Amino acid sequence: MTGIKIDLVTDRGSTQPYILPNGQSLNDKDTAPENSTYHSTINSTSVRITDIVREHIELLDRRAQAYGMLADFKNAMTDAEQMIHLDPSSPRGYIRAGELYSMRGNQLQAMEVYIDGLEKVNDEYYRDILEQSCAVAEAKAEQRIDIFAMMPYDIIACITDHFPLKESLTLLEVSPIWRSKLLECVSLWSDICLSEKTKWAPHDISRLALASRVVLNLRLLALDRNRCALALSQIATSDFASLTSLSIDGCWIPDANSLLRAINRVASTLKKLTISDYRFGCTPSKYALVPYKTIITTCPNLEELKYHHRIDVQDDLTGFLTPGVSSKLTKLDLSFKNYTVMSIRDVVIACPNLRCLSLGHCLESYAVRTILHYCKRLVHFEFNKALGDYISGDDIQESGIMEPVGIRRLMARIDDPYHFTTLFAEHCTTIEALLLVFQPIVRDQTWDSLMTACSFTNLRDLCVKHNEDISNGTVISVLKQSPALSRLRIDSSIIGGYEITSAIAQLPLLQRLEIAEGVADDQAMQHLFLALAARPMEQSALEYLSISATTFEVDEVLDGISGILTLKTFALQGKYDIPTESLNRFCIQLRPHPRIESIRLSFLKGVTDSTLEHLAHIKQLKELYLSYLGDITSEGLKPFDTSVKLTIWKCDRIQSKSRVRALS
Repeated sequence: MTGIKIDLVTDRGSTQPYILPNGQSLNDKDTAPENSTYHSTINSTSVRITDIVREHIELLDRRAQAYGMLADFKNAMTDAEQMIHLDPSSPRGYIRAGELYSMRGNQLQAMEVYIDGLEKVNDEYYRDILEQSCAVAEAKAEQRIDIFAMMPYDIIACITDHFPLKESLTLLEVSPIWRSKLLECVSLWSDICLSEKTKWAPHDISRLALASRVVLNLRLLALDRNRCALALSQIATSDFASLTSLSIDGCWIPDANSLLRAINRVASTLKKLTISDYRFGCTPSKYALVPYKTIITTCPNLEELKYHHRIDVQDDLTGFLTPGVSSKLTKLDLSFKNYTVMSIRDVVIACPNLRCLSLGHCLESYAVRTILHYCKRLVHFEFNKALGDYISGDDIQESGIMEPVGIRRLMARIDDPYHFTTLFAEHCTTIEALLLVFQPIVRDQTWDSLMTACSFTNLRDLCVKHNEDISNGTVISVLKQSPALSRLRIDSSIIGGYEITSAIAQLPLLQRLEIAEGVADDQAMQHLFLALAARPMEQSALEYLSISATTFEVDEVLDGISGILTLKTFALQGKYDIPTESLNRFCIQLRPHPRIESIRLSFLKGVTDSTLEHLAHIKQLKELYLSYLGDITSEGLKPFDTSVKLTIWKCDRIQSKSRVRALS
């Protein structure tokens, strides 16, 4: 064998001499080892390989045990099956797999694993253990039935859906079996809201870690300093591997570092982030500011960002990012107090694929020209948005990057009609949803003459807020040029005179009408509803009517409303003192109504148990929402059968909560 060269091939394809245990190299041509040396090498390496396999199985066993204690049975079973695959004659894989099945309550599967192990394991000691384990599993299968473990996931989800979230988290601590079954009901944990109203105790927030890996959307709402700090700590230390949406709304964030640690933990999966201190009826929260630049650079996969704060700080947005750095960001909602045209320019340049942009408190109208120049793919634009401004309707749902098609949804507070018409003239034909708040005019032009030049041929959703400088003629011009309008929200103070009520009543495709706050003309309102009721069913599309916080005599128009035979939903809310007789007569008129399905009554005086009794006799009624009604009692709910969904909120004299879902 002198002169024969034997090399060891490495994993990279290169060769290197193999050193024998005695120090000799197989590449040494002057060395001729005896056959016994090769046998010794084979024996020693075989022993070592066996030791490695045994060590590998031991490590897998330890990890499978840890996974089982965490109720992660999927990964635990993967390790147990790999143990069996590595060495079918080893008992450890069968014992571990059987224990895992037994923990989940699957005693029959545990018995099958133990029997399989008895067929392949030769060691008498471990064969006795397998036989004993199989007998225990058989006894458990005969003596005890874990109904929860055998229950289908959809049934478990239906049952636990009636529990408050805090109680569902408590169920996770009952046993590993319950935890595993509950966590596999993804719908229970996909959306979690920690709210100050629900009084989350510190130990309740700590339990959130048990369900962290299956939570998709997490919202923190109006939490105080201690609860917010604990919630952020849970996010920073737990495994929120599936979290895609995080909302922090009106919370007292203790410091910027705690917020950053939480964001950093979920940055790789986070697609939607909301940080806002805006809350209706609340003063600005104590708020730790995190620079906008830091948020953008920390979350590379962010697609939607809403960042609001009312603190007067100097968060410079200018010149901080290179163009295109936020290419995945498609929805951006900002509200600061120190916008400049330059800062807005740098923001939009960094986000070339923006589809939806909302800017609050931006007082420089010239920024609009900059935005329209750089955001060629923009379809939803809200400019100078104020608290309470919104466009009703469904959000735009689009996937991928599309070619420019023009703005489809526009919300703007504009103080210069000439500026508005020159900037948006080319978008008028593409706008589908429009909210206009007419600010005091700073030039001599009037809205009436300029709006007649705009043709809103595709406008479907219109919201108009009134200003003393605006005449009804402006709104009439928009209505007449919007043949596709299906949704209208309008201040009642605009509804004055025969011409505008006729323009509303003659809209051929109007499905939803919302009349909001303002001082209305009683005669104009009566004419409007009588005109809507006079239209034949085949020529009317109105299905939803909402009246809120207006000052006209509501009881004078109820007869006209009851005659709108296409109506499916009616909502009346506001501090009206309506005679009970008028309300009862209205409900009696609705009894034979062919389509009315849903009624919402809020903040009304005059609604009594007799009113509810008449409502219960409406044939088509499916849903009734009652809130802030102080004169109704539990007795008034008895006439309703189970086919009507009742929702009661803040009705002080309602005692029984059976069949009633109180909103939280």
